[in-house]
Amino acid sequence: MKGHRRRRRIKLGPFKPCLTQRWEETGGQITGLALHAEIAVCGFTGAYRLLSQWKRQALLPPNGTPPPPPPPSVRQVTGWPTLRKAVLAHWPRA
Repeated sequence: MKGHRRRRRIKLGPFKPCLTQRWEETGGQITGLALHAEIAVCGFTGAYRLLSQWKRQALLPPNGTPPPPPPPSVRQVTGWPTLRKAVLAHWPRA
């Protein structure tokens, strides 16, 4: 059917409990590449990117604080001077 997307089976699903356990065992000091290598031996066929995205969303760093937001993009930063002038144009001048 056109316009109908099939839901893909989550490849990472069966490995999540193991990943969470390893993360807690190491106190958050294990890298994503090491986690990927461990579950690849157990049969995980997904890409590292999938694991990386899940790790970023599901696992907190060792100190318990969420990671900082990503820095602004180059496009956003280069637009700031223009935006500032546009905002200031609406203000009455003294």
